[in-house]
Parts: sequence; C-alpha cells; structure tokens
Amino acid sequence: MAAGKPSITRLALLDDHKIVIDGLKLLLKDEANLIVAVESTNSDDFLAQLKIIEVDIVITDIILPNQKSGVEVSRYVKYHFPEIRILVLSMNEDAKVVHELIEDVKVEGFVSKAAGREELLRAIDTIKKGGMYYSKEAAGLMRFFSRVVNEQHKLRLSGRELDIVKCIERRLTNKKIAEELFISERTVETHRKNIYRKTGTKGEAALIDFLRNNGILGV
Repeated sequence: MAAGKPSITRLALLDDHKIVIDGLKLLLKDEANLIVAVESTNSDDFLAQLKIIEVDIVITDIILPNQKSGVEVSRYVKYHFPEIRILVLSMNEDAKVVHELIEDVKVEGFVSKAAGREELLRAIDTIKKGGMYYSKEAAGLMRFFSRVVNEQHKLRLSGRELDIVKCIERRLTNKKIAEELFISERTVETHRKNIYRKTGTKGEAALIDFLRNNGILGV
C-alpha cells in the first residue's frame, strides 16, 4: 500500500428492507476508504456470506422479522468471527435489548436510524480505529434500563409477591389466586396489600401499569 493512502474498511450491511441498504450505500458512496463487501436482507444468507468474504465491520438492524434477529446475528458474529466489529443501526427503543447488545453481546457501536450521515461516518471511523460509539439515544436507553433495574431492586418484591403479581396481571380473583398458588385467600390479600404499599399504587390497573412501565412485567 502506498504511503499515506488510507486503508480500506470492508462493510457488511444487514437489514430486512432493501431500500435501507440502498440508502446506506448511497450515503457511503463518496467514501473512498469504505466499501460494501456484503449486503443482504436475510440473516442466514448474510452469515453464509461472512464465511467466504472478509469484512471488518458489520452494520445490522435489530428487528428482522421471520429470521434471526440482529441480536442473534451479533452473538453469532462475536462467537465465530471475533475479529469483526459490530455497529447496530436501528430504531428499536427497547432498553432491555439495547442493554443486552451493549453489555452482554459487547457490540462496538449503536446508532439510531434517525442519525444523519455525519454521525454514521463518525461511528464507523471510531469503531474501525478500535473505539466504541454509542449514540445519545442508546446512552439514554442504557440510563433508563439502569433506573428500571434500580427500581426493581428497591421494590424488593418477593418471589411469592411476583407470583401473585403475575396472577393479578391475568385478572384472577383472590380466590382463584389462592387455588392456583395453594395458599389461603387471607394470605393473598396480605400479599396484595404489601405489593400496593411497595409500589405506591391503588388498584389492579394502576399496579399493572406501574410494573409494566418499570419493566417488571412484559419484559
């Protein structure tokens, strides 16, 4: 390679919408040091291509209907191709999923699809140099997830209380809950009072809304 000539970074694009891939290629077409070596709308086809085509950075969405998700693809890439770095490009606002990708899967970047060309290029440049890049949206979701975890910890709902909460979510009466959990109705009522006290709620609807909003139900 001639002195001073920038190194080439090979990209692999995965999104279930071809128009998104075409849009990304259009955004990147004037970047001489970036080439799209792999592109696909299908995760299985995408991973098959990675086995035979060398790439440096994978750019993937999270939600890929009726196929491996972006999370599953990222896990696969991290296990089988540890030298490849991963940038997630998504509109997904599920704080738990974002936390899983960043803290568990260890992807190197996360950028919202609402980002502009400048931020996308900044993310790619940071990642190819060995750094990490997480957009302000991703950072905000991470902070939100931490608050949820802290809130769950502060609530300290017992295992039995969580069992009862799940029954309440199903709109079961105290009698039905007692029969299902093999406890007395009076015990169920006592647990209900403790749950309402810990969550600061009154009534089933308010309780369920509170627990869902704080990630304790439906996660």
